[in-house]
Amino acid sequence: MQEAFGIVLFAVVGIATIVAVLSFAASRDAYRQIGRGGLTLDGDEAPHHDSSVAAPTSAEGQAEIRQMLEARNARRARKGQEPVDVEAELARLTRELG
Repeated sequence: MQEAFGIVLFAVVGIATIVAVLSFAASRDAYRQIGRGGLTLDGDEAPHHDSSVAAPTSAEGQAEIRQMLEARNARRARKGQEPVDVEAELARLTRELG
């Protein structure tokens, strides 16, 4: 009985190891996606630009974009990076959208 227990134990561990290795190899992409959602910015794919989005023509829309650019500059300053010219970036963004 003791000899059979050792054989069964090693067989079960061996089979479980093989199944685990095969499962890991088959689902490698699934492990790369852990922690990523639809809103993450550090993806491997290129950013998607929707050409159907119109440029903000209202002063309110441009003010909101300017506010986001100023917030980005504040984050860059906290990181010790060089700030970006807000007006030039606003002109570039509205030109690309329009």
